[in-house]
Amino acid sequence: MTEGSGSDADLGMLELFKTELEAQAMAMGSGLLSLERMEGSDDVLKELMRAAHSIKGAARIVHLETIVHLAHAMEDIFSGAQKNTINLTPNLIDLLLLATDLFASLTKVPLVALSNWLEQKRPDWERVLGDIQKAVENKTESEGSLIKRESPEVKVHLENVESQNRALRVSAYHLNRLMGLVGESLIETHSLEPFYQGFMRLKRMLDKNKGEIERLRVMLSAHSLDLHEKHLLEEAYQNQGEACQFAIKKLGDLELYITKHTSLSDRLYREVLDTRMRPFADGIEGFPRMVRDMAKELNKKVKFVVRGKNTPVDREILEKLETPLSHLIRNAIDHGIETPSERLQFNKSEEGTITLEAEHRAGILAVTLSDDGRGVDLEKLRKKLVESRLITEEIAGSLSETELLDFLMLPGFSTSTQVTEISGRGVGLNIVQNMVNEVGGSLHIVQQFGKGMSFHLQLPLTLSVLRALLVEIGNEPFAVPLTRISNVILVDSHSLQTTEGRPYFYFEGTNIGLVPASQIMELEEVQSQSSLLPIVIIKDRESAYGLIVDKFVGQTDLVVHELDPRLGKVPDINAGAIMEDGSPILIMDVDDLVRSIDQFLRGGRLRRLKTDDQSTKEQGKKHILVVDDSVTVREVECRLLRNHGFEVETAVNGMDGWNAVRTGSYDLVITDVDMPRMNGIELVRAIRADPKLSHLPVMIVSYKEREEDRLLGLQTGANYYFTKGGFNDESLIQAVIDLIGNPTVE
Repeated sequence: MTEGSGSDADLGMLELFKTELEAQAMAMGSGLLSLERMEGSDDVLKELMRAAHSIKGAARIVHLETIVHLAHAMEDIFSGAQKNTINLTPNLIDLLLLATDLFASLTKVPLVALSNWLEQKRPDWERVLGDIQKAVENKTESEGSLIKRESPEVKVHLENVESQNRALRVSAYHLNRLMGLVGESLIETHSLEPFYQGFMRLKRMLDKNKGEIERLRVMLSAHSLDLHEKHLLEEAYQNQGEACQFAIKKLGDLELYITKHTSLSDRLYREVLDTRMRPFADGIEGFPRMVRDMAKELNKKVKFVVRGKNTPVDREILEKLETPLSHLIRNAIDHGIETPSERLQFNKSEEGTITLEAEHRAGILAVTLSDDGRGVDLEKLRKKLVESRLITEEIAGSLSETELLDFLMLPGFSTSTQVTEISGRGVGLNIVQNMVNEVGGSLHIVQQFGKGMSFHLQLPLTLSVLRALLVEIGNEPFAVPLTRISNVILVDSHSLQTTEGRPYFYFEGTNIGLVPASQIMELEEVQSQSSLLPIVIIKDRESAYGLIVDKFVGQTDLVVHELDPRLGKVPDINAGAIMEDGSPILIMDVDDLVRSIDQFLRGGRLRRLKTDDQSTKEQGKKHILVVDDSVTVREVECRLLRNHGFEVETAVNGMDGWNAVRTGSYDLVITDVDMPRMNGIELVRAIRADPKLSHLPVMIVSYKEREEDRLLGLQTGANYYFTKGGFNDESLIQAVIDLIGNPTVE
């Protein structure tokens, strides 16, 4: 039969062969790299022999003779190296790695296309086989140096896969379904608690009835009762006692059942959670080879060190990590690690070191990639940012190291002056940042010029279970991922300040703008009954906002359920979950939420913030809205009006003013004429056309003396029109009083 073809039974065997070939090729690649580094060659050669022999035997069973011959030739190489008759030179290891690549590439080919693929790749297989056979025949004694196996410095043992640890292929869909069912099991377990409390109440009622019957017996003992009455009373007392004892027994049984069921559900939950975990090493198996090949291509010496290989990582996170870490490693080799001659000039060893580490720390997965290369010259980075017109020279000089390094993650930005196949296109770090944001993690860069650079990724332990803050918005529960929350605080509304008509508060050296969550989510606004506002501070790389919620509920772990794909992307929502009481809850998408806030602010759709406490404070005072695009004019008019006892709010342009009058309550509007987006004449016209606002007094204050504007403003419906030379402070205040009366409501 031809290679790669056969019956259904043969196809089943081929699938098993591909699985075994994948594991053996992985072990072979790792072993060859260890040999090249002269690490533990005796033990490694034994494992390589075993891997080649296993591939040869398995390939013979499925009639893949080409693979049989190649594996046999590799086995001869390893055997000769063990007997010291063959020198494992760098060129020979290159050939063996090339053969390993062919094995690995075969495992990625679908079974239906395997026969054609083998036929197309036959010249490659035969060429590699021929080169290896020549190496065996020539003993390769003239090339390179013999691997020293007598006294290796480091012993590396490749672990044999025990039967109980063998891997099984399970689709992510089925794992997610299983996780969802386990979550439901946990919920059902918690739902037994109300039944237990109900039994406790029933027991208390029975005890009370028993006491009442006992008191009745005492009371009737002083009366003459016939035998039948005494019998009935005694029987009622005994029955009540038996009912109490029965209730106690069943209550104990229920309590024991709940305890056992809770323990079982919890263990089941943890076991299923563990099935989603894979060792960190499974996701980085190709990195040692990549480092080796890139270093060789760039004429650099690089040692790749991995710590925490057995750290459990959620399989989804592990898959998402591969590409970002690959970019970081490539950047480290290309930009970070110097050439051997450069390193010697800087009093470093010829060989650079890249270290990849994974560990669990304080409930998160911490992944760190560091190198001992050249780091980043901050002054050159400042210059590059200015040349790229991303910031001005003045701003560049004031940025801190952390702020400067954040620019490295911008899309399209690169410190490299050349674009190569390895790097320089400015996409690598942006890919890392996007991945971190996608899973709700964080990225922090630390560097020391001339000594190296480190990338610290903090990621959730799993994507299937989420630690979240529960809040209420518009009388509805929502969950906010804790990894995306900067801070959670209560802010006194008296401490709020306003600029450009928007409230903000000062927190840890930064002004945080406030946004009512109910407006963004388009839910019912719940009026605050307290001056303390519950605020969740959320942020992305560019923006930070204080999200005002109705109240904090608490923290909990949620089993994440993906929304039905037929719903499409639900705005501001990422997924769903089921609470312990069985009620559903939506998990907020913080990145989407920040974008929605930006759109609300740009569109001028965000309504003014009002609290009961503020309303009480302002009660009895006339309210004036000042609309002007000049900061100076707004400030002058606001001070003048406030000094005379009026409450004043501001709007930065006509559209902002129009949104304010539609959502707020004002006694007077004072507006400029020339403004972006909507000028003062258009604002007056819009107010007069609205039945609810048509009575609202409007005053135009223009700093341009144009008669046509004055006539048009008055014709449109303005009550007063002042020009710069036509009023002073007293005349303006008198005009305001003429329109709306004294500052305090009579």
